[in-house]
Amino acid sequence: FNLGSVPSTTTEKNIRITGYGSAATDSLSQRTHVGALTFIGPTYLQYVPDTTGGNSGSPVVLEETGLAIGVHTNGGCTASGGANLGTRIDKPDFKEAVDFVLEDCTQDSDCDDGVFCNGAETCTAGKCRRDDTEICDDGLACTINICNEAASMCEYQDKSCSAPWQSGLCIEPTGE
Repeated sequence: FNLGSVPSTTTEKNIRITGYGSAATDSLSQRTHVGALTFIGPTYLQYVPDTTGGNSGSPVVLEETGLAIGVHTNGGCTASGGANLGTRIDKPDFKEAVDFVLEDCTQDSDCDDGVFCNGAETCTAGKCRRDDTEICDDGLACTINICNEAASMCEYQDKSCSAPWQSGLCIEPTGE
């Protein structure tokens, strides 16, 4: 799918959501839901098409253009109401993330955003990718992991136990 612009009005605008949502059983085939776009909020879209669990992340496509204007995030109407919502494709932080993964590159340095605490950015198959691994996780239960952006380094503080029967020192689990 291709990305489009969010319309300025809901008048005679319909959206389509296609995905693998599940009703009472797991679904192995995609289902398409079509209906009216009813509200355009500053960061979200609201619409009539009802979906089921598993549709989150599907593109919200404007029927009139065939272009994606959002990503489906909430579905499920009940007899007493409910909301079918999606995040606008032009929501600033969402747009920034989308633009990042669409960025062309030839080497890792083309993707570096200069921010230490959000992980390493790499160029993979000509597109920028961000490592989702928590950058300052030392894997120990008895430390507090801190990312110090100003110093571009990780810091680890010892945790202490505060219960009256404990010594004040955190003891790593043994896995037993």
